Amino acid sequence: MPTEEETVCKMNARNRRIVFQALSGGPSQRFDPGDPPDDGGEPRLDVWGFKDSRFTIDAANNVVLEGTRYPLSGQELPAFLPWLRSTFQADIKAEDIHPSLYPTRIPESCASEEILRALRAVVGEHLTIEPEQRLRRGHGHTQAEMYAIKYGHLERIPDVVVFPGSENEVIALVKLAEERSLVLRPYGGGTCVNEALRCPAEEERTIVAVDMGRMNRIRWIDPVNRMACLQAGAVGRLVVAQLAEHGFTIGHEPDSIEFSTVGGWIATH
Repeated sequence: MPTEEETVCKMNARNRRIVFQALSGGPSQRFDPGDPPDDGGEPRLDVWGFKDSRFTIDAANNVVLEGTRYPLSGQELPAFLPWLRSTFQADIKAEDIHPSLYPTRIPESCASEEILRALRAVVGEHLTIEPEQRLRRGHGHTQAEMYAIKYGHLERIPDVVVFPGSENEVIALVKLAEERSLVLRPYGGGTCVNEALRCPAEEERTIVAVDMGRMNRIRWIDPVNRMACLQAGAVGRLVVAQLAEHGFTIGHEPDSIEFSTVGGWIATH
């Protein structure tokens, strides 16, 4: 029978081998899980949520979640408004609404044709200067920001949005920014509540929002070492769904998981 000390030594040696194998990438059975699933989830530009889902008040004065995305969808919530009235001492009426004025005044793009040509040389036609798309990349989801896009305005937003598709394109964008004095602002799901996406009103340089939406894949899954390689633009809910297909999950579940990305999680720790 081995002594307790000998057993501990063997266990430590085994653990060192496991750690070494994980760090060295072998032995491994890495595989490419393919493209992320398409669940039809297109986010709205003006509020939190998907285009196919929204809360309304029906003719019976009950709150209803429209759509079919969630288990709650289509169900009446008869106790919700009475609870709100009782809790907040406010008489909430279906007809008493404050209509959104979205989109309010959107600043024009300051990107010159020369800058746009240089950006197209990197990402091809994967860029846009469309006003609402630029506006969406210029704010997060704080109460002040969401109020501003509905009833006020943001003084400064990105001038152009680019969608790189590879690490080489990202490197080329950084190099171009150094050469042309551009401001690069990475964008994942736009769910932040720390105003990290707000652009300084006094910024005179061309602001380029780098949307990571095309770099959204799980590059590989290693079932032996329990590791995965994910691109920065991978969306939380889709990562969870795709990992589940292979019997895995992740140990991170922020409230924003439906829209936030791996890159955003890393940036905000």
